[in-house]
Amino acid sequence: MADTPSRDEQILSMIDEFVAVANRLKDEGNDTDLVNAAFMLASGNYATFLAAGNQGYLKEDGIRKIAEAY
Repeated sequence: MADTPSRDEQILSMIDEFVAVANRLKDEGNDTDLVNAAFMLASGNYATFLAAGNQGYLKEDGIRKIAEAY
């Protein structure tokens, strides 16, 4: 029976995938500052979606969740 990766191992694996995508975007000729900005904005966008759902806005508790995440 295979061991299930720990949460930390899963996170590190996902980080490796994000870095691989970032490197691919850089290798395609995109400036690294743009790649970095895109990843940061994507992170914030995804965190907002998780906190607000499809309601399209954050309520007070959602704002606190995002602030705690960062």
